[in-house]
Amino acid sequence: MDDRRSPAEREAPGAAFAPVPVAPARRLGRGRIMAVVVVALAIVVVGLGVAGRSADEAPAPPTAAAVIAPSGAPPGSPGTPGSSPSPRPTRAVIPAVPCNERPPVMPLRVFLIVEGGPVAPGASPGTAAVPEVRVPAGAAVLLILGAEDCALAWRVWAEPVVPGRVIELAHQANPRGDPSFASQNRWAVAGLPAGDYLLTADLDLGGGRTTVAAWRLLVAGGSPAPAAS
Repeated sequence: MDDRRSPAEREAPGAAFAPVPVAPARRLGRGRIMAVVVVALAIVVVGLGVAGRSADEAPAPPTAAAVIAPSGAPPGSPGTPGSSPSPRPTRAVIPAVPCNERPPVMPLRVFLIVEGGPVAPGASPGTAAVPEVRVPAGAAVLLILGAEDCALAWRVWAEPVVPGRVIELAHQANPRGDPSFASQNRWAVAGLPAGDYLLTADLDLGGGRTTVAAWRLLVAGGSPAPAAS
């Protein structure tokens, strides 16, 4: 098209469609290029890892401690999915004196000690060897098994010679014979009214070993033992 404007008009400022200056493109330095490449590679690696794990691996199962037991039972209860029983039960009895660690030497004696009085070894019930022991009023009486050997289960009771009510002094069951559940080597004989008793201690030592010892106790003072009802 023929432009009929004069040269002065064509060169006047503000002419239509004046060219707009464009800044030259900034060149990225080598360090920035490397940073961009590293970020891009990291994104790709993370994406591949997530995709691979979702396709090939199931989420890790919860641990047994996280399993909620049915009916409010604690983890480790029998029948709880994913649980296992505790390695040791809660201790029921702690021995008065630490147990002798050597195996018991059979037959194991049981000794009765009266405060201010004799030390009397027990004998088999129903025999003439059962010792007769007098107990002063208010005197403490103690049974000791062996040389601080321990029983795992026991029953100690006193039965009036004149028919009367049996007085249970100590009783502990231990069906599994587990020393971490119950073990004892000393038993107090306390609270017996005045009277004539046959005192018996039946002690389970574990491993099929037992010992039974008896004494005839003549307890002075206090009230007579109650008669059988």
